[in-house]
Amino acid sequence: MSCATLISRSMRTLHHITQAPAPSRPIDRCMACTGLLAHVLVSKYCDYTPLYRHVDKARRRIVEWSRQQLAALAAAMTWM
Repeated sequence: MSCATLISRSMRTLHHITQAPAPSRPIDRCMACTGLLAHVLVSKYCDYTPLYRHVDKARRRIVEWSRQQLAALAAAMTWM
């Protein structure tokens, strides 16, 4: 059986597409994922990396952050 035949058969039986709900975010109205938040907190408190170095790393990767944004994320995570 060819791939085109399998696709056409599967398309005939497909009536609707469902999407899983989006995962909950640790901070309301924040797009930062848990991995980024964990990285910032571990680097700040365990590795003693200041936030301005995170901003410099992000700028090299063409991501615009400010120290105030990262400080607000760190503060919000410490209150969780």
